[in-house]
Amino acid sequence: MKWIAAFGWAGLLAVVAVYALFVLRYKNASLADVVCIGDSLTACGGMEGRYTDFLSKDLPGLRIINRGINGDTLFGGRERFERDVLSLHPKIVVIELGANDFFRHDRSPHELYVDLATMVRSAREQNIGVAIAGVFGDQLDEKGQPIPKLFHEGDPAFGQTILEIERTVAKQYGAIHIENIQADLTQPEYWGDNRHPNAAGNRLVAARILPAVKQLLEAQAASGRN
Repeated sequence: MKWIAAFGWAGLLAVVAVYALFVLRYKNASLADVVCIGDSLTACGGMEGRYTDFLSKDLPGLRIINRGINGDTLFGGRERFERDVLSLHPKIVVIELGANDFFRHDRSPHELYVDLATMVRSAREQNIGVAIAGVFGDQLDEKGQPIPKLFHEGDPAFGQTILEIERTVAKQYGAIHIENIQADLTQPEYWGDNRHPNAAGNRLVAARILPAVKQLLEAQAASGRN
């Protein structure tokens, strides 16, 4: 108690206040600028060949973290969203999920909507900019003109349903919706297998995602978040 006598209660309170501010600042410190949460389409590409690797090259100096897990779904992303995204306090999150829900087709559209909306809403509540990166929507033909997406498996109508869910959630919560991040992958040379782009394909995927990330970063800067 001698140090309390030396500095007084006012000094003690000042020390406690400074410590509290330090803890609060550290707790809310951003550990990433951009987090990309997704399934194997976020994880694939090999060393330096994921779309996040190309985003890092296009946005030097930014901390871009890949949180892709093979086989993940919208429900899986929702379950780990706090740990893998919110706890890092990023400026931006890119949500790339839904392809495995399409292939499995074992959950209702309402359930998928709730999963996606929960993630987007929780991010927006923390002032995190959101880009929904989907794989449904038009693709481009050899001349660069939009044509309906070609499905080699699965139910095209269910793909359209997921697309409409993405559009609805994006509009509802002020997120950016990127339709069909694979729209430019028109040649076999862009694919590692029939479902996953290789590094060359992910270069094009990153190019489709990049404008949305830049727009969200500019919006964050304009709002005073650095």
